[in-house]
Amino acid sequence: MQTNETTLFYELSCRAQLPPDFSGLKLVLAALGLPETKTPAVHIAGTNGKGSIAHMVAAALISAGYKTGLFISPHIIRFEERVQVNGTYIDTAALRTYFLRLCAAERRANVRLNYFSAITCMAFLHFQHTGCDIMVLETGLGGRLDPTNSIPVPQAAVLAQIGVDHAAILGDTVEKITFEKAGIIKPGGDVVLQAQDAAVEHTLSQICKNRGARLHIARAAPPVGMAPGLKGAYQLKNAATAYKTLAVLNTKGFVVPHEAVRLGLADANWPARFELLHENPPILLDGAHNPAAALALGESIQLAYPDTRCVFIAAFMRDKEYMGCLRALSPLADIWIASALQDARALPAEKLKACCGKICKRVYAEDTLTDAMKLALRLHEGRRLICVFGSLYMAKEVKDFVTQRLKRIRTHNKIYVL
Repeated sequence: MQTNETTLFYELSCRAQLPPDFSGLKLVLAALGLPETKTPAVHIAGTNGKGSIAHMVAAALISAGYKTGLFISPHIIRFEERVQVNGTYIDTAALRTYFLRLCAAERRANVRLNYFSAITCMAFLHFQHTGCDIMVLETGLGGRLDPTNSIPVPQAAVLAQIGVDHAAILGDTVEKITFEKAGIIKPGGDVVLQAQDAAVEHTLSQICKNRGARLHIARAAPPVGMAPGLKGAYQLKNAATAYKTLAVLNTKGFVVPHEAVRLGLADANWPARFELLHENPPILLDGAHNPAAALALGESIQLAYPDTRCVFIAAFMRDKEYMGCLRALSPLADIWIASALQDARALPAEKLKACCGKICKRVYAEDTLTDAMKLALRLHEGRRLICVFGSLYMAKEVKDFVTQRLKRIRTHNKIYVL
């Protein structure tokens, strides 16, 4: 017999194949009483870094005493991670209540929303119901037609690093993708831009000018003493962007003292971002799934583990620019293990192996991440870093393997997996 929880998640998953419908979303939100307008927002878009920035900004606001909603995607371990208030995940009973309200609003509007739009509506309802002072929203895809962009002018629209990803939907050039991400820039608003490619900065500067929005570029690193707790060299740029965002909020009546900012940057927790899962042997997990993120991962590995060669375990969705990711990390690779995600959209391990074979001589394939992890442990030989990357969707299986199944037994300096 199905529980209310499994029934709810099944009903939501059935919407995964529905097309996006931004105009339909607006009708449903109107039928719900416009919950997206009830709570001031920080709105974050970008290709890489937006989740880290969202967690840092939210953590600082919480430290400053504000009741803070956080909406992220995708989740890493549990669905409930997507909707949080002051770091507490939404519970299933609340989700069910909001889902029933959503369904009633859909009937009145004669609309049926897709998966992400439905979740977005439920998040707005939760932040309104719990009396949040502010909500921090991460876009799911793009910006212009993303369901989170149904909000009015936010306190700050934040643009993280922009690169090529979801090219089939957003466009196959950085210019096209920048236009889509820039959809969160609203007339008269404040825009925080992470320092990046000059062409991207110029395009966004012109868009801000045309829309009468004020542009704030986060060029400098955070001040001394404001180091991010999240690891990886690329987090310094994300911390600088979060710091600039909080400075903008201070001009909008949200008082976030220096100490609250420091604690927010230091205490933000976001799994699968240069996350060291195990020290001996060293096992690193990173959700890098596009070439720019892979380059940043490689730079971080070189800084944290100089002169170390890697056993890379890679798994991708087939719509990703995986060849660019492989090339970005090939200078650090001794061994590639191609694996696959348990998803209909996943790239088959054998196809990924063929791609790996173009850039490395020692290449293997395993159909599951668990088998790939076991193989990596046999091959790492005590002098290599094991790095798992390619998709955030692999995080749960890899973390479960390390925490539940990896048992270290030393016999003649070898490690066996029980």
